[in-house]
Amino acid sequence: MQPGGGSTSTVRFGVVAHEAASGTGWRDKARDVEDLGYSTLVVPDHFGDNLSPFAAMTAAACATAHLRVGSMVLNNDLRRPGLVAQEAASIDLLSSGRLEFGLGAGYMKEEYEALGIDFDPGRDRLARLEDSVRTIKALLSGPSEPDGDVATIPACVQEPHPPILIGGGGPAILRLAAREADIVGIIARARADGGGIDDADFSLSSLERKVDIVRREASRAGTSPEISALIQRVVIDDRDRARRQIAREWNWTAEQVEACPYLLLGSADEVARAVRTFQERFGISYLCIFERDSRELGPLIGRI
Repeated sequence: MQPGGGSTSTVRFGVVAHEAASGTGWRDKARDVEDLGYSTLVVPDHFGDNLSPFAAMTAAACATAHLRVGSMVLNNDLRRPGLVAQEAASIDLLSSGRLEFGLGAGYMKEEYEALGIDFDPGRDRLARLEDSVRTIKALLSGPSEPDGDVATIPACVQEPHPPILIGGGGPAILRLAAREADIVGIIARARADGGGIDDADFSLSSLERKVDIVRREASRAGTSPEISALIQRVVIDDRDRARRQIAREWNWTAEQVEACPYLLLGSADEVARAVRTFQERFGISYLCIFERDSRELGPLIGRI
């Protein structure tokens, strides 16, 4: 399926990966993800020992034939939008149209401090993201000739531009994503103090509210974005054992684990039914999982 096309009868899956011991190891990882049947390999954007998203996406695309590559998600405050557009257009060209890239407002204060950047209030970061998204879309969709002070960038293969994912967990960024993005990436909300993700926001009722926000804003704006969710863990095993395993790992109660929709736990049949629930109840047709669980879910992709 073509990403960013709204609701669909097909479910697709992506793998989030960020590290490799060597170039050969990263290329092999990309080919494994493709062979397992995943749609996309996506790279997070964090300052530290993570691979650079643009370099990693390019290498993965060059090592594979059909795998789509993306970012989950670029921190808008770390890069100028014109340079992001140039990088995106270049990867889309070099991959023969297999890029879909994600953008976000940034949420980890310690990364800003490490880079000497002010961690502004969320409304300011969101306003900058909105300006950047519009600039990037205009550059990627615009004419190939220079116009005033706007520099020419490589022409994209995908028209009018590679699918753009905006990821977030708060109402304001989800409304922005519903208006401007081809793909809305739903995650738990970030803590206002910049301390990471809010563990209290992994509930079913929260997911329902987020989907409702996206649907209402998309209806108002006349858009039909694809909706994605980031799955935190996949454990294919007896459901009670899987639930106890996650409770131990996260120091949660069994009730908390059972109530969290961002988990795929249980037998193969139970996991397949949970995936269909995402699609039929929430209209979520794109699920991303972390690399550690890619081989756990891989054998089920064709069946689902």
